[in-house]
Amino acid sequence: MFFIPLYIGIAVGIIIYLLAFFIRKNHKPNIVLILGYFGVIIGLVLFLFGYIFIRGFEGTAYIMMGVPILIAGIISIFGKTTNYESYRN
Repeated sequence: MFFIPLYIGIAVGIIIYLLAFFIRKNHKPNIVLILGYFGVIIGLVLFLFGYIFIRGFEGTAYIMMGVPILIAGIISIFGKTTNYESYRN
């Protein structure tokens, strides 16, 4: 029961990363940046909301949900982009 917010954060982070992976595979890197920035903003808001405003046990739940989303957003921004132009020649 204590780790349910962590699991929700991991699930949302995996969804963000998979969406970024498939969009990057279809040659649309600008949309991947939007997804990554969205994940970073949501992760920071959840973390700060849990740390500054809520505090205590409930605040820890927000922090545990925000950190995996933040990490997935950072990974999706700085993920490896493949240069497909060299394969077409």
